[in-house]
Amino acid sequence: MKRIDVTAGVICIVFILLLACSRHTPSDEEQKALAAFQAVQQSLETDGASVAFKQLLGQAEAQLNLIRQTPKTVPCLVSSLDRCLASYRLIDKALKTEPGKLNEKRKQDLEMAVAFSTSFSALNIQQALDCCR
Repeated sequence: MKRIDVTAGVICIVFILLLACSRHTPSDEEQKALAAFQAVQQSLETDGASVAFKQLLGQAEAQLNLIRQTPKTVPCLVSSLDRCLASYRLIDKALKTEPGKLNEKRKQDLEMAVAFSTSFSALNIQQALDCCR
């Protein structure tokens, strides 16, 4: 009797591990959204405050809205991209601030906020990619 219990237990553990290791294959919309967010991140890291950043940000937001409407979207992916979008909005707001009206301490605070948000968005893109692997 114990042998059957042990065998059943091992089979259950293997089955649970296989389920836990299976990952979601991203749909075309999800892949496009991931690519759009990666393009925003790359633009931000290479060009900083450019017109391309704002255009790419709009495209990424549109892609995120598309995958939100998809019923089989992975919540982990959407959550990671939501946090990434929030970081990009903070960066956009910080970049709109006119530097001439700020004292040195405030300029440093804004630069730190942009650097932190850029790193945080990169981390969230990686988490989104991990949701699909």
